[in-house]
Amino acid sequence: MYKRLFSFLIPVAFILLLSSGRVHAQYAFWGFKAGVQANKITGLSFDSKMTPGFNVGIFGNFILSKKFALQHELLYTQRGFGGTTKDSIDVKGNLPYIELPWCLYYNVNRAFHLQIGVQPGIYMYFKQPQRDSSEFSKYNVNPIDFSGILGAGFIMDNNLLFGVRFTISTGQTFNTTEFGGRNVTLQAYMGYTVNRKVKKKKSKKK
Repeated sequence: MYKRLFSFLIPVAFILLLSSGRVHAQYAFWGFKAGVQANKITGLSFDSKMTPGFNVGIFGNFILSKKFALQHELLYTQRGFGGTTKDSIDVKGNLPYIELPWCLYYNVNRAFHLQIGVQPGIYMYFKQPQRDSSEFSKYNVNPIDFSGILGAGFIMDNNLLFGVRFTISTGQTFNTTEFGGRNVTLQAYMGYTVNRKVKKKKSKKK
């Protein structure tokens, strides 16, 4: 399942990178967003738990046409992780990232939209590395994360927005001798657009 999704998302990444430099937006708006999320690291040699976290940041939305838009974001997120290794060692913690989602939006109607995109991320734990009883710790996380995005949301006429996203990392989370797992995250967020143009509904003449 993941391989098929990755093979579809990688071409999308190149399209986003190319189009962001060539297309001319009809207009753009910006805003801020925040939300909660649940994260799980899949593919490990032990069962990891779904662990809560959060996300907060700003975005810019570039309207290309009535149906399409590009959205670029700057987010700070915390992805939780936890579980018990084969050696009966409990591992848990929060993994802080700076993330840069790039999404292509398809507007189904006036309010509802679908999202697909890519998300480079930088691991933000800068403290001096320490020895840990397990390789699966916050001291042994790969510094760069790259994820695919699928999502949906809607924007109300009062400029409030709500949405959900599903992200899957393409690389390993932990820098280990065995497979280091992948971050799988489900996000729910809300936000506010600052300078979005809202078309007024035409009043029916009596």
